[in-house]
Formats: sequence, structure tokens, C-alpha cells
Amino acid sequence: LVQMSCVIGVPDPYKMQKVKAFVKLAAGVPANEETKQTLMAYCKKNIAKYAMPYDIEFREDMPKTLVGKVAYRELEEQELQKIKAAEEKETVTQ
Repeated sequence: LVQMSCVIGVPDPYKMQKVKAFVKLAAGVPANEETKQTLMAYCKKNIAKYAMPYDIEFREDMPKTLVGKVAYRELEEQELQKIKAAEEKETVTQ
């Protein structure tokens, strides 16, 4: 199912941080709700409750470092930008 994955901590007003997973699926695996539910069920069965991702985001590709590892800091920065944009949009609409 999964070719590559990475998890990061995302700021949360209640728990300080919550876990978000980024997944690059193997060839031929559809990026749909059924796949997401299958992965969430696997996580629920195999990892501790505090480490459960609240969301799984499917990606076509992952940012990588010069040595080929997933550049998780880049994913963190992208996620923070999304959160800031959503907060700004919410502030403007109020």
C-alpha cells in the first residue's frame, strides 16, 4: 500500500501538538477514503493512541534532503503555512 511515509507534529490548541501523516502510495493504489480508512485501522491496531495520526494526507511525491531522506522540516513548514493561511482567512471572514 505505502511506498513512503512521514509523520510530523502539528500545533494544536488543546494537546500542544497532534500527529499528521504524509503518505506516498505504491503504484496502482488509489488515494481515496477507503485507503485512508485502511491505513487508519492499521495504525489504530499497531501503534499507541498518542501516536495515532489525526489525518493522513496523500502526496504524489515527498520533499527529500540531499541524501535522499524525507525532508520533514519542509513538510512542517508547508503545514504551518496552511494553518496560517486558514487562520488569516478565518479572521478576514469574521
